[in-house]
Amino acid sequence: MIFVRDQLNEQLRGGGDFVKVNIIGPDGRQVFFNLADGMNGTFRVIWKPSMEGEHIISIMIKDRHIQESPFRTLIR
Repeated sequence: MIFVRDQLNEQLRGGGDFVKVNIIGPDGRQVFFNLADGMNGTFRVIWKPSMEGEHIISIMIKDRHIQESPFRTLIR
């Protein structure tokens, strides 16, 4: 889940296409995923890993990485 907040730290009330996600699998290929916009400042990233190993998840808002992005996660 991604929760988008404004400069006053309040959760956004609308949706939009300003959130971009990219997932790279251990083989270096882009992984298929679904990004569901809750239209209330929340976004759900849904994917079913098909390969074990380290996946890299990048999350960008308005073409800028969020804090600590890209994330690395080990899938077993």
